[in-house]
Amino acid sequence: MDEFSENEYGEENSHQMEEDMSKPTFPSPSPGKNVSSSVQEFLKQSSEIQEEIRKLSELCQQISPKKDSFIEEAPRSKEEYEQNSIIWEQLNNLLTTHGFNPIAVYRDEYDQDNPDINSLSDTLVEVITEYSNLSRNFEEMKSSYAGLEEEFKELQTALEKSKKLESQYKDLDKINRQLQEKLNKCKVELRGKDEALAKATTGKAKPVGDKLVNVFKAFMEQEYNPMRDNDAKVMAIIQNYEEQKQKLIGEISNYKKELESINNSFKKQKERSIEDAEYEQKRRARTNLSESIDPESNDKIRVLMNAVKQLSLKSYQDIPNALNKIQQVMLTLPGIDKFVKQICEEIMLSPSSRLDEVLETLKEIKRRLQILEKFRQSVFENLASNNENEVNEKIRGLSYFCKLFEVKPKDDIINSIESIFFFVHEIKMFLAFSRKSLGLQSDCGVKIVLEEVMKNIQPEPVGYFR
Repeated sequence: MDEFSENEYGEENSHQMEEDMSKPTFPSPSPGKNVSSSVQEFLKQSSEIQEEIRKLSELCQQISPKKDSFIEEAPRSKEEYEQNSIIWEQLNNLLTTHGFNPIAVYRDEYDQDNPDINSLSDTLVEVITEYSNLSRNFEEMKSSYAGLEEEFKELQTALEKSKKLESQYKDLDKINRQLQEKLNKCKVELRGKDEALAKATTGKAKPVGDKLVNVFKAFMEQEYNPMRDNDAKVMAIIQNYEEQKQKLIGEISNYKKELESINNSFKKQKERSIEDAEYEQKRRARTNLSESIDPESNDKIRVLMNAVKQLSLKSYQDIPNALNKIQQVMLTLPGIDKFVKQICEEIMLSPSSRLDEVLETLKEIKRRLQILEKFRQSVFENLASNNENEVNEKIRGLSYFCKLFEVKPKDDIINSIESIFFFVHEIKMFLAFSRKSLGLQSDCGVKIVLEEVMKNIQPEPVGYFR
């Protein structure tokens, strides 16, 4: 009975092991680059578990009753059993740590830990399902990341555009501030002119000369009466205009005097340079003449030594070559001498001047000529003309302007011209505004405008200005 049960049990175990061995073994999936480290570790341990199962199946075949009765089971050490138990414990701990169900383990008749096939398959299915979910989530996150990256590029492009717009806004703001500063300066200038005009009209009456009275008569076509307020105001404006005119005339006369002094200084320097050049030429000519006439010497050795020294030669053998060079120079000397003589006579006036001073004089003349050329160029640039006749006409016109408006030398011509321009502009604006306000024609005369203004200010009988 016991033998039958052992055979039956052995046959069943052998059939079970053969069925297990006949089932195909699936290789563990290779961990991809998108799998976490814990899953990779689990797959590695599952490969080790498959290897252990294969070893156990071989062992079961060896101890099966179908084998020869004399083949006995090889004894296994205690360390191998303990190591197998530790591996299953570590695997279950790893599965539990990552949220998976542990694998059920039972002890067989050999007191060895073996995994339950159903539990192992359930755990494996759970792990594979989780892996597929993680892979799908990874793909979704990858596509989401690509979308976010595109949005980031769009936002970066918009940010660059906003930075450009901000830079343009700063430039426009800077230009706006500059224009605002210029506007404030113009307002201050206009306020100062208004205050000056108010002081001139409300201040004490200055003594009026015959010239101003004549101007008033020509402008208003009536006699001047200082007792009338309107006449006093108009006379104050005329006085202010005359003061500005005198100021401009004084400035122009000062500039004219400075220009005349510069011209006179240039003429004196040129005459002095010519005199110095002539004097240097004559002095040099006398010096060369006195050096060329030497008394004859009977001592030939002394003559040779002096010749070598004067010609800066190394030996007496170099004297013939030096004399040949001197002869060639002497052949060309008359032309050079004539040229130098003409230059010295043209430049130097003093006969005691040396020839080396001619070069300094020429350099000084050249330097002054460059200064004058720069001055001439600056005059052409400032007057916007390269024609000397046009420049003379403009200078003559400027002189006439200064004389006409009596601009003083100490006054600034440009400021004086601007003052006259602003004054005339203000008069024109006043007349235009008066014509428009009074409903007059735009081409009516100044007399008619002033008559209408006076009628509105102080009504009087017609012919008030006559």
